[in-house]
Amino acid sequence: MEKIIWKAGTPVCSLHDMQVNDFRIEKDRMILCTSTGLVRTVPPCGQQDGHVEFFRVNWDFSYAYLLRYDGLAGNTGTFQGEKMFLKEFLRRFPTPDYMILDETYGYHQAKYSGFFQVGKEIQECLLEICYDGDLVFVIQE
Repeated sequence: MEKIIWKAGTPVCSLHDMQVNDFRIEKDRMILCTSTGLVRTVPPCGQQDGHVEFFRVNWDFSYAYLLRYDGLAGNTGTFQGEKMFLKEFLRRFPTPDYMILDETYGYHQAKYSGFFQVGKEIQECLLEICYDGDLVFVIQE
């Protein structure tokens, strides 16, 4: 197993187009798992089994946004939405159906945007994860 701690700059792994199948919370650590691992963006590049770990998550500053469009999700136009604490989102939706389309990493914060299925409805979903520890990409050998 290889563990890569993200530092400022370009991340060494990507979750672009990944289907999230599990969020696990262990005290102040959150583990984000996808159905197909992650993509390593530095040599050796390619799809790899693995997951992401956030250490010392600051739950008071971590949020989820759900946006319901009047038309098709993701198009321009009017929408209604809901902002909630990330912990509340994870309690309400214990079995996620979330497809990450884009990701942004900054100083002690990761943001994911994509689509989330709630019943038969597809909604746009943004996750903001604030953490005071490390962001670790764990690659399974």
